[in-house]
Amino acid sequence: MAIRYGYPFLFQDVDEYIDPVIDNLLEKNVKGAEGRQVVMLGDKEVHYDPNFQLYLNTKVANPKYTPSVFGNTTVINYAGTIRHDSCACYLCVINRLFERHKLLFSFNMTVKIEQAEGRARQEELEFLIKGDIFRETFKLICMNILNPQSFLFPIKCIKWFDLDAPEQAPFPMKYKENLSAFQNLLLLRCFRLDRVFRGVTDYVTVTMGEKYVQPPVISFASVYEQSSPFSPILFILSPGCDPAGDLMKLAEASGFGGSKSRFLAMGQGQEKVMNVL
Repeated sequence: MAIRYGYPFLFQDVDEYIDPVIDNLLEKNVKGAEGRQVVMLGDKEVHYDPNFQLYLNTKVANPKYTPSVFGNTTVINYAGTIRHDSCACYLCVINRLFERHKLLFSFNMTVKIEQAEGRARQEELEFLIKGDIFRETFKLICMNILNPQSFLFPIKCIKWFDLDAPEQAPFPMKYKENLSAFQNLLLLRCFRLDRVFRGVTDYVTVTMGEKYVQPPVISFASVYEQSSPFSPILFILSPGCDPAGDLMKLAEASGFGGSKSRFLAMGQGQEKVMNVL
């Protein structure tokens, strides 16, 4: 269907073996005149739309494909481009979120990038989100993150456990050298659940940079550029916030100052005024 009607098609989690049945698609061995083109898939002749696009996705870090596969495809290292793309995505989304959701968005984006680069396993993420302490601790041992000997609770561990901000102090024993930034959260999840929130902030800062935990000052010009007649701007204000002055400056800079701008309080009895506008 995708080949016939020109839809994009994705093969996900491809390994290093590419089935020869799609060789004609990779090589674009298309026969026939424009408008009546066909391609052979195995022993079947399939109608071909020139708009058809084929994508192959693999989690193999350095795949060893044949020279013909590399020659007939465009290879993109997604792990190398995702951090650049994430910055644009972050700036586009962050000002549309409530304040309490911004860190969660930054954390989710960071974890997705780390997973794409092979530095945060799915089972570790699931472990961070759910489970009880005893099962968690046992699982950490099974994942070779926690050393069973640490249950002897040497003095170093007790001192670290009693700190006001243990996430900001060196982890006891050899954990500082052996654990990744994400795995540090797993230890906090076990021993100091009350510090996980702060630990998440530190994790995002270390992995992505401080700007991802300190949302940028809202640029009204940037917000206006993202709007359209079909996507208006809606401000949800807290007490004491008044964007009227900034909106007037934006209107002046955009050529809509003076009589071209009107403020209307959308209260009872304003329907007629609104209809005139």
